[in-house]
Amino acid sequence: MALAAVLSALRTLILDLSELPADEPGRRSLYTHIFPDLSAAEVEDLAKIPPHRLNIYSTSIFTGEGKLLEAKLPMTWEALRKYWDGSFHEQATYQQVARRVHALRPWRSSATEDLVEGLRAFIAEDMPLSSSKRDQLLALADFELDRFYAARLSSNILNGQLSPDDLTSLTVSDLLALRCYVPSTTRISHFEFDVLAARAAFRAEKDFLPLMPVRQCVATSRADDNSVFSMTIPTPTFELLNSVTAGSYLTVEELAATYLSTIPEVRDEAQQFQKFLGFLITLMKDRVLCLALPPLSVSAGYSSQPQP
Repeated sequence: MALAAVLSALRTLILDLSELPADEPGRRSLYTHIFPDLSAAEVEDLAKIPPHRLNIYSTSIFTGEGKLLEAKLPMTWEALRKYWDGSFHEQATYQQVARRVHALRPWRSSATEDLVEGLRAFIAEDMPLSSSKRDQLLALADFELDRFYAARLSSNILNGQLSPDDLTSLTVSDLLALRCYVPSTTRISHFEFDVLAARAAFRAEKDFLPLMPVRQCVATSRADDNSVFSMTIPTPTFELLNSVTAGSYLTVEELAATYLSTIPEVRDEAQQFQKFLGFLITLMKDRVLCLALPPLSVSAGYSSQPQP
């Protein structure tokens, strides 16, 4: 029998079977039934391994998985820990949470995203919760998944692009004519809870539950120094940016018109422009969006070729 089959059987014993017969004959009978491809000698060798020795490995593996989930989704983990006892009547240890998630959403690959998505699916479909608590947990999970993916996705930012400092040399008409795009590292989402206030409370080591119910549109992005930022954006801006498909552009004029519709109380055109310019610069600095270099005909006089 190939070594792969024996290793596969060991993996099943360590990760998938939490209760094994205490006696060797009982284990031999069970293994013969569940591992039909193993030889009698291989079954005999596995049956001689006491369950407590296998449990050492399973405890180590599940504890590691739990700690990884906490590291990648810390707010979600903390909220999950607080709700766990009410759902399962047990302490939310790293091992126990990871075991329960694995039983229904097993992590079979080496990709961390499969592990964190498995936890999200477990919360959505498998964990006994009230609808209110489930909605809050899912909001936290989705927010932290946005930050997780913003940090690790490959960037499609073009080499030729404008910086906020470049805007000072452009006329208003030239600025409005520029094209902008949403990088692949930006995530645009809306929530029914104030996830940003919850994150601020969590970072200050304060209680952040229950979440405050409020519609919140959030842009999460990765800056040039690889820092991840999350900021609220007006709903019309959210809808506009969310409509931009991969590889497509919108003009700054479209962005400006959408943003200005959210500040009708500002009637002075100079003030409108300054508010929009500040908003645009914030979006650029945090890499929520990028501005492509203008064509050579634009008055700023850039020598680079226009971007495709």
